[in-house]
Amino acid sequence: MIQTQLLPLRPPYQIIAACGYVGLQVATLIVTEETRDETGSYGITTHSHPVVNYACK
Repeated sequence: MIQTQLLPLRPPYQIIAACGYVGLQVATLIVTEETRDETGSYGITTHSHPVVNYACK
């Protein structure tokens, strides 16, 4: 099973630069995934991803 959670951030926002673009990190997406190894043992893996707004004016 995969679960996600969006964690909104408050100003001041982190500035993100990538591929020639500059944006503001306005949230973090947290992804949690249940895993099992070869022996059937249960585990949890988490990943976090920045949510970036590139359309700031």
